Amino acid sequence: MKRIIFSLFAVFILSTTACSRGEFLFRFADDYAASKADRYFDLTSAQKKEFKIEIRKDIDTGKKEAFPKMANRLRQLEKDIKSDDVDPAVFTKAFNEIEKQVKGIGVYFQDTAIKTSLNLSQAQVEHFANEVREDIAKEEKDPAEATEKVEKRYRKNIEYFVGSVTREQNKMIQSFLDKNPYPWRLQNRSQEHVVKQFVVAAQSPDTRKAFVEKFAKDYESVRLPEYRKALSEHQAAFISFLTNDFWKSMSKEQKKTFKENLIARAEQLERIAKQ
Repeated sequence: MKRIIFSLFAVFILSTTACSRGEFLFRFADDYAASKADRYFDLTSAQKKEFKIEIRKDIDTGKKEAFPKMANRLRQLEKDIKSDDVDPAVFTKAFNEIEKQVKGIGVYFQDTAIKTSLNLSQAQVEHFANEVREDIAKEEKDPAEATEKVEKRYRKNIEYFVGSVTREQNKMIQSFLDKNPYPWRLQNRSQEHVVKQFVVAAQSPDTRKAFVEKFAKDYESVRLPEYRKALSEHQAAFISFLTNDFWKSMSKEQKKTFKENLIARAEQLERIAKQ
């Protein structure tokens, strides 16, 4: 269930990645989620049909309740940035609150996740474990590609808010990641840890339900402790880099673009919430 719920998180995040494209993608969020579920669980046609119907309801409820709150937080951050200088504590607080809001999205899919998991056969549970392990093996086989994927994601996320970055700023991002590499190997170990827990829990309906419910409410609780610690430290270092180094390198135009984009993303979230 881990990959499916994370895919649904991705749908919510994708909905804010380039206004018109994000809103278009969100209309097909149920298809995207059903496709992911089918890939990892090899669903029957009846299971896939039911999953798609239920997940659409969850998505509609989630966007109406969660997106306005996220939009409000983005608007508040824009107000808190009152000059060319920014208080690191302001960014840290905003990041932590938005991260908490995103993590809370899992609750909206809890009932569907439980219902789907209880209808899985043992063969489908094993198929899920094998698919996730294949993903992990591919990443472990090519560390350079895994590292490059992380670097691209960071650059894309920064450009998403500030617009194009300079050559020197690209070097700064690269330098940060060289000194503070993303713990992707620990992430893979954590995914294997979660898979093992799910396979064991899947042996009875009660333990299967309990595990999926726990994951939907707080997926951090089932992750590998070492990964949680490493990820927390990495995120803290990244926020420090953004506020103490990267922000100072930004031009007035980039800072203006950043503030404008905060409002633009908030408006987009509000539009999607009403669809």
